Amino acid sequence: MTDVAADKNDPAGSLPNTEKEPDDLIDEKNQENQPAAAEEKEGEGAAGGVYRYIKGDLFTSEIFKVEIQNLPKYIGFNDLKKFLNKHGINPHKIKLFNKQMFAFVTFKNQEERDKAMKAVHGMQWKSKVLSVRLAKPKADPILKKRKQDEEAEGGQPGAKRAASSQEVEEDEEEPLNIQIANAVTPLWNVPYEEQLKRKEKEVEGVLQKLTRTTPYAVYSPETYEGHWRQLTVRTTRIKQTMAIVFFNPQTNTPAAEVLYSAVGEWAQLDQDSTVLDVCCGTGTIGISLAKRVKKVIGIELCQEAVEDAKSNAEANGLTNVEFHCGKAEDVFPTVLNAVVSPNVTAIVDPPRAGLHSKVVLAIRRAEHLKRLVYVACNAKAAMNNFIEAPSNRVKGAPFRPVRAMAVDLFPQTMHCETILLFERVDYSSNTDTQTTES
Repeated sequence: MTDVAADKNDPAGSLPNTEKEPDDLIDEKNQENQPAAAEEKEGEGAAGGVYRYIKGDLFTSEIFKVEIQNLPKYIGFNDLKKFLNKHGINPHKIKLFNKQMFAFVTFKNQEERDKAMKAVHGMQWKSKVLSVRLAKPKADPILKKRKQDEEAEGGQPGAKRAASSQEVEEDEEEPLNIQIANAVTPLWNVPYEEQLKRKEKEVEGVLQKLTRTTPYAVYSPETYEGHWRQLTVRTTRIKQTMAIVFFNPQTNTPAAEVLYSAVGEWAQLDQDSTVLDVCCGTGTIGISLAKRVKKVIGIELCQEAVEDAKSNAEANGLTNVEFHCGKAEDVFPTVLNAVVSPNVTAIVDPPRAGLHSKVVLAIRRAEHLKRLVYVACNAKAAMNNFIEAPSNRVKGAPFRPVRAMAVDLFPQTMHCETILLFERVDYSSNTDTQTTES
């Protein structure tokens, strides 16, 4: 037990041959509460002193910090906290290190810290005799990082930025709130107009550099031509940059022509046809078919898209096209029931998740709707719709898939558009056919 007695009487393990009471230990160690003079001096200068925050007016428990050594294996934060509370010790913070047998504990004042050192030092816990010693405060992470950056730039430890001794001295004398403001909001003392000018100049430089190296033109909201719409650039003090680009996509016109051509062909339209363009967006599909049919009715949730669809119809001189704004599941059943036409075809181009179940039910119940062209941007996600259309569990004669085709609108990616043609099953026609064949 010699080692234990020596360790108990000397928490720092530096006086193995001299017996001291815990009170003597604390009085002696109180002188070590502040970082060593050499270490503190090393942290000053350009870094501003990595321990300088402990001298300020703001409270920090780092100045009442101890290290508990020789902890039992496999204990966690809660285990240590319960152990200390059990012995009347109320720590402010506890920091454990994975697979390490020591922990750092801070307290709200010197009295609580000293009380903990007296109580815990030499105490046995799970066959382990604990030892306690004072620990240095944690270095200010911002100042520490700044100091490391300066040393890296200087190429040798302790390298300092090029500044006169007078500037360094003035920096050290700045109040803590000024130091925080300089670190967090470096432009706090610059007039706002000047701040905007600086940011504008920096953004212009990035934008010019970017657009000068691209073959794409700037987007024009008047002609709808071009590609670069908006560029937002964010920078940090350490020269990191984040760019948020809004780019007007290049449409795959050849593939879109294949898609719309197939939709028009499969829909089997004539001058008596009425087309219900569900989830129509800006009306592209319906407008491309309008001159071949009696009427086109578009349904779209986005109000801006509906306005664009109306403008597109007007620009193409179309008078047999109308658009309704609202959720498809709310608008479609009403519109469908109001349509009186011998040839009604629905063309749906829903989002990735597919059609709402209410829309599928309305399609099934509308006996005068004989043909459905489904344009899916994600066939896997729309699988439920494909199953519901022919299902016998839903009221109304089912639809059966007749044709399917994939159109590659997105080369060099795994995405593609899938077109499916569903036709209403006519049971009476099937019965007649079977009787005739018999």
